[in-house]
Amino acid sequence: MKNQVFISYSERDRAVAENIASVLNRLKISFVLNSNDVFPNGDFDSWDRISEQIRSSVVFLYVGSPSAYANSYAFKKLHYAIDVVENHRTEISTKGVITFLSESQDTLPGALRFLLSNVNHRTWEQGVFPVLIKDITTQLGLE
Repeated sequence: MKNQVFISYSERDRAVAENIASVLNRLKISFVLNSNDVFPNGDFDSWDRISEQIRSSVVFLYVGSPSAYANSYAFKKLHYAIDVVENHRTEISTKGVITFLSESQDTLPGALRFLLSNVNHRTWEQGVFPVLIKDITTQLGLE
């Protein structure tokens, strides 16, 4: 089954990711939750499954936080999703990347600030769920 939203998060942010998933579930929007702390460790089948889930999702949602920023696996998934959106639009389902930052954008490490310069991102200060969910439903064409 194709998921509409791929949610990438750090285990420390599990509650945030699950809250977002709960709202999506109530709206009948399909999703996959993928922790950044579960590493495939060279298991190419796992990498293939994750990359296919990203490519077949309409929206890639990155839940950003200091623990996520320090995780190279999270960075790889985010970079992959951005690459998919920017370079393969006609071949895959993914239409957009949204980042949800647990802190101000000013706390982003330099490499992430550069990578996310053209990505739609929201922070806690912006009213969180109503704005984030509107972004997701808009990307899905439900607004």
